[in-house]
Amino acid sequence: VEVFSDDFVLLEQLAQPPIPDVLVLAWPLPGFPGLEVCRFVRSRHDTMSLPILMLTMFGRKEDIVEGLEAGANDYVTKPFDVAELAARVATLVRASRLQREERKRSRRVALLADIGAILSRAKTSDEVAAPALDAIAAYAGATGVQLSLMSDDGALVELAAIGVALGAPDG
Repeated sequence: VEVFSDDFVLLEQLAQPPIPDVLVLAWPLPGFPGLEVCRFVRSRHDTMSLPILMLTMFGRKEDIVEGLEAGANDYVTKPFDVAELAARVATLVRASRLQREERKRSRRVALLADIGAILSRAKTSDEVAAPALDAIAAYAGATGVQLSLMSDDGALVELAAIGVALGAPDG
C-alpha cells in the first residue's frame, strides 16, 4: 500500500511500471480534484488494468454518477466502514489480477496459434525459423531473438540471430 498526498507525485508514479492493482482516490485532493485525476488516469489505463475506487465526501447521487462517469469502477462514501472499503478494494484487485492473467493466457494462445500456422504453411525448416522467431519476439516484446541449437550431448551446433523491429506487447 502506497499513500500519496500530492497528486503530481501520484501521476508520476502511475506513468512508470509497475502500475498498482487498484487506485483509491479521495474526491478532494490537494492540487486538483480527484475527479480530474480519475479522468486523467482513465485516459491512459482501462477500467480493468487499473481499477479506481473513489472516496466521496457527500454521497449525493450526482457525485456518485459523476465519479462513475469520470471512470471510477466503484465508490465508498465518507465516513466509511473500514471492512466495506477493504472488501471493495479486494474485489477490484481480484478482478484486475484475473483480467491480467486472462490477457497473458490469450497472448500465449495467440503465440501457439501463430507457431502452428507457420508450421502448417512451411515446406522446409528454413521457412519455419525466421517467422517462428519473429512470433516469439513479438510475444516477448523483444526487438530480436537469438536461437542456439544444441546436439543431444549439449554441444553448440548452430547460432542464428534474427532481429525484428517490433512495438511493445499489449499487456
